[in-house]
Amino acid sequence: MTELLRERWPGCDVLLREAQVPDAVPWLRDGEIDIVLGSAPVDEPGIVSGPVLISEARMLAVPSGHPFARRESVTMEELGRTTLLQLPGSASTLNELLTLVGAGHGVFPVGAQTRRYYARPDVAYVPIDGAPPVRWGLLWRADGATARIRAFAQAAHDLLHGGT
Repeated sequence: MTELLRERWPGCDVLLREAQVPDAVPWLRDGEIDIVLGSAPVDEPGIVSGPVLISEARMLAVPSGHPFARRESVTMEELGRTTLLQLPGSASTLNELLTLVGAGHGVFPVGAQTRRYYARPDVAYVPIDGAPPVRWGLLWRADGATARIRAFAQAAHDLLHGGT
């Protein structure tokens, strides 16, 4: 991604910074970051949700010993009978939250890619039937929509969807 942007905008520096979900919008508002890949669309005044770049199935992170861990899937109705952890609230990072899940304190809905990036022996990931997908897109401040921000968004779209 950064290489494609540098090809299109020579001299443009891209600095990558990992943000926890609760930090992304405040960082945008405060000008700490210019653009972020986040859950989209976002309903925040002054924040623009670019096009959805990634859509993934919603899964439920459960303790590996939980009865759901042996299931092919769970239903939305079944979620209502479980202890759902929250981010932020139950923990300040996804890693902390998955530690709580693994310790049996509750369950948490995540995107399907989480099982690849956060594989843990104490947590199983089970598809949620009927759940809307998790959608990820680029977010930026409405007053910060510079030509470079728009170019970054276009480069990301092109890279993921085969454009040049």
